[in-house]
Amino acid sequence: MDFQYLDHTADLEFIAYGKSLGECFENAGHALFSAILGAGKEEIMEMGGKEVKEIELKAPELEILLHDWLAELLFLFDVDRMAFTYFTVEISGNGEYTLTASANYEPFDPDRHRIQTEVKAVTYHNMEIKQEGGLYTARVVCDI
Repeated sequence: MDFQYLDHTADLEFIAYGKSLGECFENAGHALFSAILGAGKEEIMEMGGKEVKEIELKAPELEILLHDWLAELLFLFDVDRMAFTYFTVEISGNGEYTLTASANYEPFDPDRHRIQTEVKAVTYHNMEIKQEGGLYTARVVCDI
């Protein structure tokens, strides 16, 4: 399982999974855009996304890095109308973390894409990253 949505009374909440931190962050991006575009991960990846946006972020904590990663994706969607379809993420560091990512996208087209969930912001509420038994999990709540 790459991610799962949790029941939340007013917001979007999900847990993303990965065998590495990078894969966990990739799946968090997929969870965000699956919710926004109302399509499954595979369906979104099939859209293609021939354009690539390179992203580099730094943060002193993994939770801040995860927040900044998802907030950057949301900003690029809202402002530059990038409908992200695929992510490759690498995370390095310990104490000062660096995220380096390639994010495939296609320009948002209201004739081809629909917005199912309007995400307003990524929050720090209940944000948590854990590693157990070789699996990373990231819990995220977004304002909708």
